[in-house]
Amino acid sequence: MIRCGWCGHPTEPQRCGHCSHRDPELPWIQRGEEVPKVAVENGRPALDPADIARRLAEARAAIGSPATVARIAEYLDVSERTVRRWQQMAV
Repeated sequence: MIRCGWCGHPTEPQRCGHCSHRDPELPWIQRGEEVPKVAVENGRPALDPADIARRLAEARAAIGSPATVARIAEYLDVSERTVRRWQQMAV
């Protein structure tokens, strides 16, 4: 894993899984810097609060006015407990 030169997120060298740029090493190479390696941790990846906030906002916009936790959970295909935890993280 490397750090993407475009968005800064950890990714595979072929294509960034976060911003979808094809050559995440290119900005580092163009700057004449060494591509930073990222240690791979076992287990689940950390949650990105910005990504969570974006997903919650998209769900609320798609659902409309009475966007309850239950309706958001159904729309995102996650549990209501997960939605409540995400709402706390995305503040």
